[in-house]
Amino acid sequence: MPPIPLGLYVHIPWCVRKCPYCDFNSHGAEGTLPEQAYVSALLADLEQDLPRVEGRTVQTVFIGGGTPSLFGPEAIHHLLEGIASRLPLATDAEITLEANPGTAESGKFRGFREAGVNRLSIGVQSFNDRHLHSLGRIHDGQEAIRAAEIAHAAGFENFNLDLMFGLPQQSREEALEDIRIALALNPTHLSFYQLTLEPNTLFHKYPPPLPGDETLWEMQETCQALLYEHGFRQYEVSAYAREDFNTVELNCSTPFPWQGDKSAGLPICTAQPPAGGWTGIVQSERWDRGKILETPAQPRDSAQGSGVLPPPCPPPSRHRYLRKSESTRKSTPSPLQGEGWDGGRDSLNPEAPPYRRRSTPTLTLPLPGGGDLCRYPRPSRGRGLNSTVLHEGLRCRHNLNYWRFGDYLGIGAGAHGKLTDTSGTISRSWKIRHPQRYLETAGTPACIGACDRVSQRDLPVEFLMNHLRLRQGFAEAIFGERTGLALDDLEPGLSECLAVGLLEKCGSFIRCTDKGWNFLDNVLERFLKTSN
Repeated sequence: MPPIPLGLYVHIPWCVRKCPYCDFNSHGAEGTLPEQAYVSALLADLEQDLPRVEGRTVQTVFIGGGTPSLFGPEAIHHLLEGIASRLPLATDAEITLEANPGTAESGKFRGFREAGVNRLSIGVQSFNDRHLHSLGRIHDGQEAIRAAEIAHAAGFENFNLDLMFGLPQQSREEALEDIRIALALNPTHLSFYQLTLEPNTLFHKYPPPLPGDETLWEMQETCQALLYEHGFRQYEVSAYAREDFNTVELNCSTPFPWQGDKSAGLPICTAQPPAGGWTGIVQSERWDRGKILETPAQPRDSAQGSGVLPPPCPPPSRHRYLRKSESTRKSTPSPLQGEGWDGGRDSLNPEAPPYRRRSTPTLTLPLPGGGDLCRYPRPSRGRGLNSTVLHEGLRCRHNLNYWRFGDYLGIGAGAHGKLTDTSGTISRSWKIRHPQRYLETAGTPACIGACDRVSQRDLPVEFLMNHLRLRQGFAEAIFGERTGLALDDLEPGLSECLAVGLLEKCGSFIRCTDKGWNFLDNVLERFLKTSN
């Protein structure tokens, strides 16, 4: 059985001011923050958990809050250095830090980058000053724009912007304007979610006037359409990632069987390559859509991969590249040919000189079912194209691990963790919530709020609550790998949801239909009912 991925969540609970809609474990800062003492407490907390993850490698680190960017770069450096000295980190570990525009300073962002943070998540919520005021945010729209600009200047090529819709008295056009501004700031990822009135918040006690259901639906649909038009693909209920140079989508010039849906998910190709070879759609820094014309007959430079490939796009009627940049021939279509795709010629104008793409090493990936290998160029920026990057692109890998029912440690006041032991038993734990009490007890059993085993009866619903948030759904094999149960343990809820069109099977994948996606709570209620 493949090892279950492991992430690390670090909670820093202080904010400048508690927002009226926030139900997270966050506390308004009073006076000077105990940065050094809290980092020491976090590392003591981690040491206490180490025996539970001995020999395992951390793939992702997420520093959340609260507002972690209230801490200085020195504290974050000490924290990450302490984590790396206690736990093995993957060489390409994704390390995210949440930041708010009100705390954005160019010196801080550069310092976070130097400390080892390679991804930011900036809590913008809106660029409209009136809506920011109604949400109790401490920044204005210009500060939000400036925060994204500072992130770019500090060297963050990968950052997320948090945006809300359905704000008090918000119009559809105002929601669209927030998206337009966000897109202009060139993030790699957007979290776009509806404001909800959560229990134990000021907004729940004193509800503000919110848009009606019809307006909310229009906001969501029009904003999603605008995101799609600009290359952002929804892969989770509220998460959108930009298709970029790390995204490779494979297609075939002739029909062949897939395990999975061609429009969503991560299908596995089970066919032998056709006589004409494999055809691929590649998106990169310089090129928009096109065709891979070379398929080597013999494996060369084989890469290790999981055998799961991103979903294919429907092939265009003519396989062409559209040149994105470089002053001459910017919009002329052309296929690319040859090693590294140098020397591609314009199929509509054979007399035109060949395009020259900068030389890049190529990577070969074995296709499931045997046969030839597909080749495509390695991205020129950042780390090389490995199996993880190929599959995830610019999605948030840490959150994907949650949704795929992976394991994670949680350190910090109120932090939650989920771990699977060697016998396959899954347990959830959490640390005490109040910051001062946490500081006093970190590293001792008194710091642990509880540690409970997840019962076999609850496992199916827990798995589905996470996996069905993803557009791709889940592969049948993953259910067994992550829960130790058989697919029959999802019955009779699974058959019922399939029968009424809330779920669908695509080869070995199970996912929500559009109907099920829009009524996910109803899907989960059916499984809760049958499990009880």
